Amino acid sequence: MADAEAGLPRATPSAASRSVPVPVPASEWSQGAAWGRDAVPGEDSPVAAPNVEPPVAEAVDGAPPANAEQNGKGKGKGKEEKKKAEFWISWDSLERRLNLGKWVALSCCTDHTLKIWDLQSKECRGTLGGEGQHEASVRCVAMDRKALAAITGADDGSLCYWDLERCRVQESNLSRKYGAMLCIDADFVAMRAITGTSEGTIVIWELPRLRALHVLPAHEGARVLSVHLDVGLGRVMSAATDGRLRFWDLETNKCVSTYEGHLDGITTSFVDFNRNRVVSGGEDGTLHLWHSEKNSIIYNLVGHSDKINAMQVNLDKGMVVSASEDETARVWDIHSGSSLGVLEGHTRAVRDVQTDFERLVAITCSDDATIRIWDLAGRTCTNVFESHADRVSVIRVNWSKMQMISGSADYTVKLWDLTTEFLEETFYGHGGPILTIAAPIPESKPPEKPEKTTKTSVS
Repeated sequence: MADAEAGLPRATPSAASRSVPVPVPASEWSQGAAWGRDAVPGEDSPVAAPNVEPPVAEAVDGAPPANAEQNGKGKGKGKEEKKKAEFWISWDSLERRLNLGKWVALSCCTDHTLKIWDLQSKECRGTLGGEGQHEASVRCVAMDRKALAAITGADDGSLCYWDLERCRVQESNLSRKYGAMLCIDADFVAMRAITGTSEGTIVIWELPRLRALHVLPAHEGARVLSVHLDVGLGRVMSAATDGRLRFWDLETNKCVSTYEGHLDGITTSFVDFNRNRVVSGGEDGTLHLWHSEKNSIIYNLVGHSDKINAMQVNLDKGMVVSASEDETARVWDIHSGSSLGVLEGHTRAVRDVQTDFERLVAITCSDDATIRIWDLAGRTCTNVFESHADRVSVIRVNWSKMQMISGSADYTVKLWDLTTEFLEETFYGHGGPILTIAAPIPESKPPEKPEKTTKTSVS
């Protein structure tokens, strides 16, 4: 359910954001406004929304989640009984909103599902997955805004291609013979996708049929954690826990070069195929800048004391911002190979980072359940958001709208206004930790077209 949180204090390094739930006005529950909205209607509401309760709290890794109460149910739990609900589904609405440049996100979860969030109207547009589709944690996702489609991979080895406009699976591959799907990249123009698996293979897929075109034994005995695809240039790059980074020719399906500079596994990577530049981050805490055409290392960036979890790269600015298990983020100059500063303040591992290289602003999230905003020029923390109750695993930022979405192990997704520094909304509905989020940045599109509606019933 989407539970509005307004009237929050400004978040500062010394004062946390605190949510103050605001009742949903009955006026918002008109047939036109309440399309698929997962919020609790009032007694006078003309519509009763399905699935109005937060998820029942379940143990994670042997311990109850942070939002669990003594009765084992999430906070804000509604009535136990589920009543038949009637609401209006607007099949055109998601397409129109995307075409108008609205921000839409997909959250992937350990509960075997993904959810579609309209971040403009703050509505859940649908829940995808479950029995007969993904039957394990949804680990990776690639989203095509123009075609209203997405492809997701799960730990059970399943792969699904989704029609987001109709909220249904269009194609699925449930063979599960390649191992867990750990990472994915897709070219929705060429209709090709590539996945990296737990068995050390990379698989090239035809979209939307999800037919395996080629299976490459890229990293035998290792887990492939990062893949990149450029169909136009006929190139694929893969990186794995064997410490190797490989380039592949799509025409011959052969490896054309291998890099072995890391002392341990490679956890994250960036590539610009046109500029022949690669940046890789490893479990050894180092980042390497490579020249892919010359097959040589340019700089070895040393400073972190534990593995690299995420990074942001801007070749034009010559900057990298890295997030590490060592509780810090670092800023690097890749023109000189030197460290520009350390971002200290988190008390546990830093999981993700998003950066605006024009404004010189970075945002990090951590296992300490906080999100921090950093001034890269001064290397100082300017704000701390502390609304999540457990580790924050992923953040995505729309810098043009100054909005951020975060996913956490507390089972929630949160929407933040970076201008006012307020928490706009907390989205409930998932039954486990959020693993990743896809939220492509919107573009301005032509005017709306007429909307058609269909009336349906949900039990």
